Amino acid sequence: MDGETSGSDKRADWIRTNQGFGVVVTALLLLLVLYLTQQEWVFERLRDGFQLGFFTLVSAGTMLACSLAMIFDGHKDKTDKEMAAVNRQDFILPAIVVVVCYIYFELAWRVDFLIVTPFFLAVGVYVLGIRPIRTAVIAGVIISITIFGLFRVIGIYLPSFIIPA
Repeated sequence: MDGETSGSDKRADWIRTNQGFGVVVTALLLLLVLYLTQQEWVFERLRDGFQLGFFTLVSAGTMLACSLAMIFDGHKDKTDKEMAAVNRQDFILPAIVVVVCYIYFELAWRVDFLIVTPFFLAVGVYVLGIRPIRTAVIAGVIISITIFGLFRVIGIYLPSFIIPA
């Protein structure tokens, strides 16, 4: 079955089965949809008549349908070898990344995009393997200026006190 084993062949916790994973993802997606429906921008009409959040809601709805299918389909009691080996520590690094990205987002909007982003990108590309640190810093600065410039060209003004709108 290409990496799948039944729940009786390998004693995996229910949460590690397709059904358990589907329930967790469904709950998270329901929270996302609830959050989205509370946001004014989602229902804002654009010049072409589309709602700003249309594709976001369609994407969330499609993922929700797929996660519901995982709960009720014929493979609901099966688990993948890799999923059976997952433990709580496997969630620590992704959680740290989400927190760091949130902190970056807040700082970029509250302090200055052109001050915060080069540091964030330099650390990011260094962690991803760009060496030496000087190259990572140069890459962070160049990427930040390029993003800022491209956004400016298309009419999106990122927050900056260095180069005001």
